[in-house]
Amino acid sequence: MKTVRTRQLRIAELDQKIASAEARLRTLRDALEDLREQKGLAALNDALLENERLQEQHTQAAQEADRTHAAALKEAFRASETDVLTGLPNRASLWNRLTHDIAIARRHQAHVAVYFIDIDGFKQINDQLGHEAGDHLLRHVADCLASTLRASDSVFRLGGDEFLVIVPDINPGHIAVIARKIAEAISRPCAQSGQLVKVQASIGTSLYPQDGADPQGLVRKADAAMYDAKRSSACAS
Repeated sequence: MKTVRTRQLRIAELDQKIASAEARLRTLRDALEDLREQKGLAALNDALLENERLQEQHTQAAQEADRTHAAALKEAFRASETDVLTGLPNRASLWNRLTHDIAIARRHQAHVAVYFIDIDGFKQINDQLGHEAGDHLLRHVADCLASTLRASDSVFRLGGDEFLVIVPDINPGHIAVIARKIAEAISRPCAQSGQLVKVQASIGTSLYPQDGADPQGLVRKADAAMYDAKRSSACAS
């Protein structure tokens, strides 16, 4: 957000330069009228050249202001779709990505898998080690997921201790294999306050087109499957 603020200040500075240039142009126009009356041809020529220079300067400043403003808007839009803590795409960008992957899968009669992930026991870690340790663990999980999956796969932080993974063009027979890879990645030990903390996750999956044809339905299905997995794990323990 600091970059956006810097660009906003730059825009304000450029606007001030433009206003100053416009004031000088008005003064020069008045001077030109006086010079025409006085028939000061040499002075008139100098004024015309200065007028052209200022007009060029005004045009360049306006163009730079437009470019800076566009860059600031682009940066603000990118920031609105990024999770501040982990740097992963957030919930706002999830729907566009999943809609895109479903459209491609429909065209090629392929499959898309959705994995809904919830970190088990995260509240206890926050309570025992503090929120800073919890934030560190979430960044660790985000890094583990991003480094485990393919470049074509997408990882999102939905909020709290919930993550979501989209795996396009998947072989349905590999759904459980990838779920195990995700679980193993999350369980990698994370150094916290001089000790190694190891967590597990509850994971629910859904598959396009078998479990639904729209993004919201697939996410709901994976979310429900995740809670089923969490309940089964609790009963088993």
